[in-house]
Amino acid sequence: MGIPLSGHFNIRRLLRFTLPTIGMMVFTSIYGVVDGLCVSNLIGKDALAAVNIVMPFPLMCSSLGLMFGTGGAAYLSRLLGRGQQERANRLLSLIVLASATIGLIATLAGIAYMPQLSEAMGANSQLLPLCVAYGRTFMLCIIPYILQNIFQSLLITAGRPRLGLRFTLIAGIANIILDLLFIGVFGMGLKGAAWATVASCSIGGFGPLLYLFSPSKSLLRLRRPTWNWRALLHICFNGASEMITELSVPLCSVLYNLQLMRMIGEDGVAAYGAITYIAYIFISIVLGYLTGLENIIGYHYGAENYAEVQNLRRKSLKLAGYFGATAFLCAELLAPWLAKLFVGYNAELAALTTHAFRLYSLAFLIIGINAFTSSLFTAVGNGGISGAISFCRAFLFQAVAVVLMPMLAGIDGIWLSIFIGEFLCLGVSGWFYWRNKERYKY
Repeated sequence: MGIPLSGHFNIRRLLRFTLPTIGMMVFTSIYGVVDGLCVSNLIGKDALAAVNIVMPFPLMCSSLGLMFGTGGAAYLSRLLGRGQQERANRLLSLIVLASATIGLIATLAGIAYMPQLSEAMGANSQLLPLCVAYGRTFMLCIIPYILQNIFQSLLITAGRPRLGLRFTLIAGIANIILDLLFIGVFGMGLKGAAWATVASCSIGGFGPLLYLFSPSKSLLRLRRPTWNWRALLHICFNGASEMITELSVPLCSVLYNLQLMRMIGEDGVAAYGAITYIAYIFISIVLGYLTGLENIIGYHYGAENYAEVQNLRRKSLKLAGYFGATAFLCAELLAPWLAKLFVGYNAELAALTTHAFRLYSLAFLIIGINAFTSSLFTAVGNGGISGAISFCRAFLFQAVAVVLMPMLAGIDGIWLSIFIGEFLCLGVSGWFYWRNKERYKY
């Protein structure tokens, strides 16, 4: 039996409620990890570098799913808290239709301009053919990828978080099997890795659509859409912070890749690719928890149960600290093993990856605190402040650090840039929180 949004939450109940979304996010990140492992070990480091150069563009496109999903979850959960279920159903349909339309436009543009995009993101003449071959095929998964990101949030609002986890598990297993089959058995190279992701994302993206169309006891169902563009714009604005967070990661990746190509070459980009695959597993745990949490806070804030909102805030800050400290310690201890897992065939590259990951992982200590503060403002409907925090932590401060830190600390400055960005953002997060504490009664 599911845990109702309306109840009181202790830490154990919070973790039980958010575990399905954490699992969904983790298994979604495993898509990329498996791709990276297969590409690096079965094709080579140049292929890994090519994937890391191309990947920012489709990730930018898929970030729209987080915008619609998190903004929609906060909005729809407040409607459900007020008893307006039919209105929530019609807005759900509008969200799905709008996101699929935008996804189609992005898919066609990416296929048409992939050579130019690859060059702009750092590909040289050696890597360009690999980038184009992988990127054009990968763009076919943009629509299901966007939908999958949407349903990671909205299936929780619908009261079916375990269903989303099941779809994600099936998609993740399919991705692993197809990667090994297409690359290892059929020798399809980078195109095989891309086709495996397209197939697995289609399961995670289109599967929930079939469920929401069919008769069920879900709190949300797909109905004829209501053309409420003001509500859609509010959803987009409120979810913009999560989109900015997701969008900023690939944008910063482009800056990292350009700097690394200039200072180290293909090995630097390959090392950074391996690090981001590993780091994204931790980040997905935090995002999964916050995705589930936003629904709870949004419900209680809509019901004017401010005591429970304060309870959720206190417990979530503790959990953010625990998550961060545990992830940092694991990264420091396991860095050599994780590096060998990705690039163990090249001792010099493995040593570079180990050293870089240990510096990079310092950011784990504070990522959760900044991300929670941004998420809190999303849940209470203030997408402007949430977006400002996300923009500062995920792009502005980190981008400045990527450009300036190599002048101060050489190559190590690049690996420390994410920590510098998160550290500077602590001040911004704290300022917004204390200034608005009384207004939102948290």
